[in-house]
Amino acid sequence: MSFFKTFKSGQIAPASGVYAVMHSTPHRRIERVVYVKGSRFQRCRTCPLGVLYRLEEASIPVSSITAADARFAHQAPVEEAL
Repeated sequence: MSFFKTFKSGQIAPASGVYAVMHSTPHRRIERVVYVKGSRFQRCRTCPLGVLYRLEEASIPVSSITAADARFAHQAPVEEAL
């Protein structure tokens, strides 16, 4: 059993967020990419074994923010100019 669930290139992103991208050949460093839930993980022409993706940080898609959430976000205290 692994600590982190990984996904393969071509699969569908199960959640929106920042994913670590790990290529099967060492031609690229580990990158962080944002994927939206339901989008397909990209393939790499250079990697014969494909690419692995691991969710690093889940996020809330902007389309799911309601008007009430937006009003709340703007209620932060404003610093007064001296």
